[in-house]
Amino acid sequence: MSRIKGAVRRRVYYCRVCDVRVPIILRTDRRTCSDMCRKWSQRHPGHKRVHRLRGTVPLPRKVSQRKPKTLAEALRLLAETRAYAAKLEASAEALALELTHQQNAQAELRERQEWAAEKKE
Repeated sequence: MSRIKGAVRRRVYYCRVCDVRVPIILRTDRRTCSDMCRKWSQRHPGHKRVHRLRGTVPLPRKVSQRKPKTLAEALRLLAETRAYAAKLEASAEALALELTHQQNAQAELRERQEWAAEKKE
């Protein structure tokens, strides 16, 4: 085996849509890792697809998958779900507050730019 062929075989390829490593067993001329990414690239040319497993918030299991056997267990699960909901609400509120701060700072910068432009004239 020549040096060039060995280097090509060892090269790591990444999906052009979601930046996930393309398995070696797939053809080396593939641009995407799956049919989902291929379809995404056709429907949204030039946009990256957020990989479905990255950055997701782990949600509690469905109620049908964790049926409580006793009242105590049901109350415990209810308390867990309420705590999780409160955590999500707090994070959403913090993000909304941060967005408000950014919008206020942006408005202030615009006012300064307009004032500076008026002062030059």
